[in-house]
Amino acid sequence: MVNRLNCYKYLILIAVIAIGGVAHLFADWQMGLSFSNLGTGGSYYRSSAYLGEHSSATNGYDWNYDIPASPAPNNPGYVRIFFPHTDWGAYNGNFRQDIRATNPLQKTWNITLAVNTALSTNYMLEWSIPIEMPDYYQPKLLIGSSTINMRNQTNHIWTGFLSSCAVRLDLATGMPYLKGPLPELLFSNNYVQSLNLNRYFAVLSGSLNFSFSSNPLLEQSLVAMGDSLHWTLSPVYGFVGTTNVVLSATGSGGTKTATVYVIRDSTNSPPQLVVPAEPVHIWEGSGDFYYYGGSLSDPDLDPIQMIAHENEELVPSVFSDLQAVFLLPAPGIKGYTSFFMEISDGINNPQSYEIPVYVNPLEPHPVTEINFIRSADGSLVLSWTEVESSVNGTPLYDLEYRITGYADASCTQQLFETDTADTELTILQIYPRLFLKISVINE
Repeated sequence: MVNRLNCYKYLILIAVIAIGGVAHLFADWQMGLSFSNLGTGGSYYRSSAYLGEHSSATNGYDWNYDIPASPAPNNPGYVRIFFPHTDWGAYNGNFRQDIRATNPLQKTWNITLAVNTALSTNYMLEWSIPIEMPDYYQPKLLIGSSTINMRNQTNHIWTGFLSSCAVRLDLATGMPYLKGPLPELLFSNNYVQSLNLNRYFAVLSGSLNFSFSSNPLLEQSLVAMGDSLHWTLSPVYGFVGTTNVVLSATGSGGTKTATVYVIRDSTNSPPQLVVPAEPVHIWEGSGDFYYYGGSLSDPDLDPIQMIAHENEELVPSVFSDLQAVFLLPAPGIKGYTSFFMEISDGINNPQSYEIPVYVNPLEPHPVTEINFIRSADGSLVLSWTEVESSVNGTPLYDLEYRITGYADASCTQQLFETDTADTELTILQIYPRLFLKISVINE
């Protein structure tokens, strides 16, 4: 019964360790170490341990990150690897997993190696540097009299048993590192997107210089915005598919590169009037240009075709080389009107926009040849020659006349005022003194 209970305890411990074996899911980065005793014919003993960092961990004992090593097996023939700790007080012991804080400091993991009934005198330690390990760390394996750069190789083989070794993380403060993974960039149009490179690359000491690999499928540049440097890019006209760019950050300690994948999907959108149309001001009888250059945009950089529709009040003529429409108002048109502009990329349905137009009235020529006739009943018949043009000779239409009567020559004492489209006015009331002013109204 006792043996069974001990067996159950052992199984429970193994289950906890198995859970600890995937604790890298909770670590910012984790590196596995595999220690083997190599026999003949491909036989071996093997044991593993894990070190790493987590933003919630400390450099002491953390119950949810640091996992105790299992007891030595009862059966003969095995190897063990673990991290011995005599500096954790009540939690002193041997640990299969040792996760530290993420503060950038030199760190050392002391390691114990053990073997029982060795297969041979040949041993191997293997590792794989995780991509999440910050580049400012230079991991070194300290074993025997050797110091091995663990970034340059993935294993170390030796002959003769060694009971200990260590992994030390040295700091390279001038080596750039990634603060987080760079995103994949998806374009559904050819508008510019950008990445703030200072959000993704960093260095512990010094400054960074950035560059990018050339790519004929992309327009690229580096743009300083305040304290940050932005990488801007957009697909060239006609490109659909996937491509990539290698971004490089160089500091005093080396260069860090990262590949960004850029996708331009097959979406094609119609052109747009991106600048709201303000009323176009032209002059009565003469017209003027409406310049649309800079107001139109096609998200896919497709060539834009322009059609301006004529109506009863305006005759538009498109001048593509000037990126302009000449607007000629019909005779007599003044005030607010509009015309419809249709733009197309030849792929999507044409887009129609109403463009407001204000036709400014011209200053009419003054009234000439004014005549007065006194009727038998005492009324005064006032007549004048019809005004048919502006002061610059442009023909005018639908003019009105405003006749204002005053009792004084300084025109301060108004007696009456009336508007008419005729060129004659009968004044029935008899005034002792009457001063008249005739104005031509063009509205």
